[in-house]
Amino acid sequence: AINAEPTAIMAIEELRNGRKPIIALANTMESFLDDVKHPGGDPVQIGDVININLKHVLLRRFNAAMRYREDLGQGQVSTKYFTPEELGIDGYNQYNYILKKIENSATDLIFSPIDHIRKRITEAGFSFGEVTGRDRMIEVLDDGTGMVVARQNPGVTSIFRDYNANVIDCLLINQSGATGVSGHAVIVPGVVDKVNYDE
Repeated sequence: AINAEPTAIMAIEELRNGRKPIIALANTMESFLDDVKHPGGDPVQIGDVININLKHVLLRRFNAAMRYREDLGQGQVSTKYFTPEELGIDGYNQYNYILKKIENSATDLIFSPIDHIRKRITEAGFSFGEVTGRDRMIEVLDDGTGMVVARQNPGVTSIFRDYNANVIDCLLINQSGATGVSGHAVIVPGVVDKVNYDE
C-alpha cells in the first residue's frame, strides 16, 4: 500500500515517455475486503460504499486478535474478547503501543493498492489492464471512500493480446498472472519498443 502512489507516478511518467510499463506485485490484498464489516457486523456486498482507509482495516484485525471462543458444551460456542486489562502489565503496555502505532500511521493509505494505481493511471488518460485472480475491486470515490464492484475479467489471453497490440497501455499482474504468458508490445509509430518492470 505504501508503494502504490510512487508506483503510479513512475508508471505515468513511463507512459508519457512512450513506454508501456508492466507492474508486478505479489499480493492483491483482496482478502482485506473480508475483514471490512458494516457497523452492525454484516459483511460488505457488491455495490456497498465502504471506508477504504488501511488504518480502519488494521484496527479491525488488531481487535480480532483479542477474540477467543469458549466451548459451552453440547455443541454451543461463545465468542468473547480479552480486555487489555486481562493481558497483564506487559500485555497491556504492548496492546497500547500497537494501538497507538496503528492510529498514528497509514492515515492516507487505502487497503487496495491496485485500485489506487488503476485510478491514477486512467485519470492520467491511459488504459489499464489487470491480470490477477480478483473477482471484486474498489472504485475509489472522490470523498476517500470506495464502492465494492464486481471485476469483469476478459481472460488472461485476451488482456495480453490487447497489451501486445497496444490496445492496453499499462498492465498490472501478480505472480499467477505472469505464468506462461508473454508481454511484448508491437512497434507502432509513437510507441517505443521498451517494457519496464516495477515490483
